[in-house]
Amino acid sequence: MHPLSADLITSLCPGWQIEVCERLDSTQDHLADQARAGTAAPKVVLAETQVKGRGRRGQAWHSGHGENLTFSTLLDPDLPLAQWPRLTTLCALSLCQTLRREFALDVRIKWPNDLWIGQSKLCGLLAEVVAGPKAPRLILGVGINVNGLHFPSDLGQKATSLRLQLGGAACSPLDRNPLAAALLIDLGEGLKRNAESFAAALDEVRQLSLVLGKRIEVCLEGHTIHCNCLDINEEGHLILHFDDGTRRIISSAEQVRPIS
Repeated sequence: MHPLSADLITSLCPGWQIEVCERLDSTQDHLADQARAGTAAPKVVLAETQVKGRGRRGQAWHSGHGENLTFSTLLDPDLPLAQWPRLTTLCALSLCQTLRREFALDVRIKWPNDLWIGQSKLCGLLAEVVAGPKAPRLILGVGINVNGLHFPSDLGQKATSLRLQLGGAACSPLDRNPLAAALLIDLGEGLKRNAESFAAALDEVRQLSLVLGKRIEVCLEGHTIHCNCLDINEEGHLILHFDDGTRRIISSAEQVRPIS
């Protein structure tokens, strides 16, 4: 497989500072340390191996050495802090659209920020706010299963990769360098949509959603509930309709998955 190259990725998308590390505990933690020390944004840290990679709510992220794309981006959003969650939505949309364009696969957004193909997870996204020297800073972490063919037994069919979707072992390993560059170029443009066209972006999210209009299982405050997923509101929060006739808008949940 082609190793990640900071020079190559930089030559393809010059708008980002690129750092490639052979082995890290976590790209999130590594970049958070730099963010607190005042390193300039936008910056991206990619790792061939993460020993303690994690997703939302501290869940472990499995990734074989040199197989996938695991990276974190440092941003200094010029937005009120209350609007920063919009950037997570825009990031998920941008990643989804890039992967659909590059590979002609039916990648979908599983609210709030995972990317799935069918009933299997392809990509996860983690947003964290850290304290900078002068102001809060945003780190968006991304993990995309690119070349992995095998996953831990506890994941079973819950995880997939681009290579598996494109033919598995019969498909040659994908070069992650041009893919990383394409994702970062589109991400840089996609994050600008907050100011002038967030409503239009939400319409695109609706079209690519895995859960809207479906019966879903949602875990809220430790309770698992079946309900209907109606829509997302103007901030991208989920609008749910429960069997007792009540409605609720949620901005986060322990788990959301379609059941029909």
